[in-house]
Amino acid sequence: MRRYDIAIPFETHFIPVFHRWRWLYGDLSRRQNRGALLADVYRFTRIWLVASKTFDLEMITRASVLSTEDQATDIVAESHDFSSLMHTLFAAFARQQGAGSYADKSSFFAPVHPARLAAALGPVKVVAVVRDGRDVFLSSARTWFGTVNPVQAARLWARHIALHDAWADIDKASVFTLRYEDLVNNPAEQLAAVAGFLELAPRQIPKTPLLAKAMASAPEHARLSETVGSASVNRNRREMAAWQRDAFAYFAGDAQRRYGYSTPGPTPRLTARMAMSFLSGLTPDPARLAKSALPMIFACGGRAFLGRSSR
Repeated sequence: MRRYDIAIPFETHFIPVFHRWRWLYGDLSRRQNRGALLADVYRFTRIWLVASKTFDLEMITRASVLSTEDQATDIVAESHDFSSLMHTLFAAFARQQGAGSYADKSSFFAPVHPARLAAALGPVKVVAVVRDGRDVFLSSARTWFGTVNPVQAARLWARHIALHDAWADIDKASVFTLRYEDLVNNPAEQLAAVAGFLELAPRQIPKTPLLAKAMASAPEHARLSETVGSASVNRNRREMAAWQRDAFAYFAGDAQRRYGYSTPGPTPRLTARMAMSFLSGLTPDPARLAKSALPMIFACGGRAFLGRSSR
């Protein structure tokens, strides 16, 4: 966003969720039904932003699709179904940010199958960022939304990788795989390659987008605008316990090898400690389950209560 002509709102998470529940809104070729769906997308986003906890709420709201609420009537009028409603919403956001292209960046806690996203959006270009799962675990374990369970982290990472691979089977979808380690080691070349894939024009004058400032208001993203140092690569060699590395080799070894992440030696045996970690990671997260059901709650009358205030 700093270097190229593209605008990306703060993580939305609503595209696959509302697509799953779109039938609750009836025939989306009817304007009033699209209006009801969009109104609930805004309500969902407002709740999502508050649930994000650590950001400056005013800044992150201005960097989100909520900044297009005053254009809702036009967005509804210019669309005709679910997919066009999403694209029109994002295009309105891009225009507001002074950009000619748009994208969505949502880090889904539970992997979303590409078929769901393709059905919701139509033809798409996807930039999939892949990072060594062991380093992902070490980073996410320090956040409020991560896990300190290496087995749970390994299994989740392997599922994300499997669904990234599944994009190859999606019609009218193009995928560019960006390895985090390559980006750190050669950022200019890798960013240019991504921009070429997306057919983005470079900005004549680089600018710091509002999203970067808003996200930097959260402690876990405070270093967002700094150069990513090489110390963030292969942290697992210095900071990860041997049994945790073995857990990744056991539960995610195939996925690691497919993307060039070494797993030296033979695949380790399943130990009692790994088994206990596996069992403790099976408990579902009630908060995330509740968020996934918000569209149903809204469409069944809950909007009067949940959407009562801007918070």
